[in-house]
Amino acid sequence: MTLSADYPLVKARTLVARNLLDRCESPEPFHKFNQQNMAVQMGLDWKLVHDSLESLCDEGVIKLDRHRIIINISKLQKVSR
Repeated sequence: MTLSADYPLVKARTLVARNLLDRCESPEPFHKFNQQNMAVQMGLDWKLVHDSLESLCDEGVIKLDRHRIIINISKLQKVSR
């Protein structure tokens, strides 16, 4: 794939990272959301959200553990820029 072919995933990955970071900083509970809800909230296709989360996992930014997301805040902040 070329950079232009990867661009939608790179942009979606940044949006997903920002969304997760916003959720971490929010005083509201960080529960009861799923990839489909995230996609709708951000106006993205579910597959882009899924692939973005998978990419963040591969880089050690987040870890998916059953129904929880374990987040490395410092790495997430770098990715969300």
